[in-house]
Amino acid sequence: MDSNTTAFAASVVAFLVSYWVLRAHRVEFSLSCAVVLTPLAHIEFMPQNTFGVPGISLVNVVLLVAATSVLHEMGMPDAIRNLKRYFDWPLLLFGLLFAVAVLRTGMNVDALLPGTSEARPTAFRVLVLDGLLSAKFLIVGYLVALYGIRHRALDPIEKALLVLPMVLLPIALGYFAEGASSLGFQSGQYHGRRAISENLGIHANYLGRMALYLLLFALTSRNQPWPRVRWVSVLCSVSLIALSFSRTTWVMAPILILVALRSGSRFERIAVATCILVGTLALLPYLSERSKYGLRETDEDATAVTLQEQVEEVLDRVTAGRTGTMWPTVIPIFVDHPILGQGLYSVWKPVDPEAPRLGYNHPHNAYLEVALDMGLLGLASLGWLLWSFWQTSARYRPFRYLLVGWAVMSLTGDSFYPQQQNALNWILLGMAVAAREEDTAANR
Repeated sequence: MDSNTTAFAASVVAFLVSYWVLRAHRVEFSLSCAVVLTPLAHIEFMPQNTFGVPGISLVNVVLLVAATSVLHEMGMPDAIRNLKRYFDWPLLLFGLLFAVAVLRTGMNVDALLPGTSEARPTAFRVLVLDGLLSAKFLIVGYLVALYGIRHRALDPIEKALLVLPMVLLPIALGYFAEGASSLGFQSGQYHGRRAISENLGIHANYLGRMALYLLLFALTSRNQPWPRVRWVSVLCSVSLIALSFSRTTWVMAPILILVALRSGSRFERIAVATCILVGTLALLPYLSERSKYGLRETDEDATAVTLQEQVEEVLDRVTAGRTGTMWPTVIPIFVDHPILGQGLYSVWKPVDPEAPRLGYNHPHNAYLEVALDMGLLGLASLGWLLWSFWQTSARYRPFRYLLVGWAVMSLTGDSFYPQQQNALNWILLGMAVAAREEDTAANR
């Protein structure tokens, strides 16, 4: 038996033992586990190739159990009737355009021109991993919506989201310490952050954004179960935000937190401020170095003369080359294919094969990514999707704060596609849909 099979067997046994010890309700337990494990689907120690079959992991097994349990309890006819409440027309249209982008690239991966041939994804990765398996993250949100619609309550899911930062923090700390061990402050934070990205399965920037959303959830959820655990969850989320060294998250976090706490008690404001202060002081040397890392340095021989040149120079430095080098390089790709785009990984499909191209698979702007991959139709579909999310979020505050953060931080990174780093976004969408239906039923 190989190591993956052994790890998978041990994980399944641990899952069954946990179920027996907790004596939990089958649906609540399996769905809560799916919520906690989905953001960890590709963590380093999670087996992905068990019994020689790719894709057999604990996360997928738990998701299958959760889907079977929820659908059995709900009943297939009811589940089908409620399908459109989560997969409404804006989401279906955006998903269709995303599927077209995946197919266009997957059927012609040779059109990709990455910096090195080793970086080029295979057709299997594009079609299956980037395309087909993306539906897994939407399914988790759909199951959450079904459960909430049926039970008129979200307590088990809310408890799972309070536990998630407590699970993530020791794992991230371990990877960070391993990567930063015996190194100085500057090298230590860089290698520790890279170790998190390589082993956690999601980039450290996404970890910070996920932690911010979890923090906002803990501060604004309606029922606020487990009041004592809630504050442990807040402390863990703040620590994860600091540990991610995501500068965009650092800028957005205080703004969103202040807005979220405007109707909170004085105790809540003091407690959160204390968490932020403790986390900042604990990691102050790393935070100082990270604040300056990656900023573009000006050329001493090239002096900006006009005000416009000075502004462009400052923007290029602050955005680490996004406005001066990165975005101008890929904008001609959009101009050449403005209606439908060029398919997934368009940053690797320059108009002129001899022109400079990006050495990575993301333009560091989620809106630009959609424009490159799906053209103006994709941007219009995205606008409709975000507007529908905004309307849905009116009855579930945590999702509204997530949506604002997602929309703003996407200006410098992130993605609107259903991917692992955004798994939490789709879960909270399911909770928002359930809350919307609950309020609609109550007002009838």
